[in-house]
Amino acid sequence: RAMPTCYSKSRTPRRARKLVAEYGKLFARIWSDGQFTQLDAREQQVYALLISFSTRNLAGVLPLTLKRWANATADASIENVTRALEGLSAKTFVVIDWDTEELLVRTFIRNDEVYRQPNLMKAALKFALQVESQALRWALHDELLRLPDHKDAAKTTETASALIEGLSRTPA
Repeated sequence: RAMPTCYSKSRTPRRARKLVAEYGKLFARIWSDGQFTQLDAREQQVYALLISFSTRNLAGVLPLTLKRWANATADASIENVTRALEGLSAKTFVVIDWDTEELLVRTFIRNDEVYRQPNLMKAALKFALQVESQALRWALHDELLRLPDHKDAAKTTETASALIEGLSRTPA
């Protein structure tokens, strides 16, 4: 069975394999998005890095790896990557949980059109359920409910509910 070209199997042993990102979609329309064009250059660069970084899963979640991200650019440092992340978070492009060391590219499933591909959406929902952070789980819940109608809408709604089961909106 052919795999979508944007994902490949990692080079780990067969039973430990998972899909890893080879690229992320950055549509031309983003350059006319007023919120995106209000970001500074480093924030835009870090956003592009996040959507295309190999550890980003189909739910749009990445482990926080500041040093690796800083090393991706000659003039970046952990400090300026952190500042860019804080800016992206303040402007709701990402949700960050510094305690669980998880980051969500908030609109990834929608903007990358994962929901249009049933097999990828099924995998994204499984990844979403693996998120530890309450803040990320709430954000994923809200984003899943914002998706346009699609083939697996009922399963998406069910997963959105499961993400927040037993959680309060403001974590203790």
